[in-house]
Amino acid sequence: MNISLKKTIKLLALLILLVTITGCTTKPVFSNADQSLSNQHQGTAPKTETINETLPAEVTTSNPAVEYEPAWPDRAVKSSRGHLVNSCVPDELRDQATTLTTSDGVYLSALVLGSGNKGVLLAHEQGYSICSFLDMGTELADNGYLVIIPEYRNHGASHKIELNEHIELDAEVALNELKRMGAKRVF
Repeated sequence: MNISLKKTIKLLALLILLVTITGCTTKPVFSNADQSLSNQHQGTAPKTETINETLPAEVTTSNPAVEYEPAWPDRAVKSSRGHLVNSCVPDELRDQATTLTTSDGVYLSALVLGSGNKGVLLAHEQGYSICSFLDMGTELADNGYLVIIPEYRNHGASHKIELNEHIELDAEVALNELKRMGAKRVF
């Protein structure tokens, strides 16, 4: 078996594991202006588009570091750029941390890995954190994907707020960040 086929099988196994863990069985999300999540949930077939397979240069996030109270202060550390990040993130990845701001003003710690026009959002469940997807995220990034792993509100190094409502806004800001960074297709 050649190396390329082995990598493809390994990546496919990771994606199957992702689907198994998250229970996600929907089609890929297309993040263009003509296709919305609400249309997909209504059964509308996604529009096809030509995707430029040329990978852009490594994209870095330009979001400013923000001061806020982290949900789990005993697990929050600052990157060298001042972004709060979960202490489970290895030192060599901490500078890939960023701060996202949701539409309702909540600050999320997120890790951005890799580059490319194919994006992957790895979203943890209630009670978990960015730590849940570090291995999978780095493997996907090593295989040419742009990956974002946010910590949702009231989790890890993200903003501690009074009510744990509207986590859909947390996924929305992460999807928007992938699009801003050049992802044409998002899973």
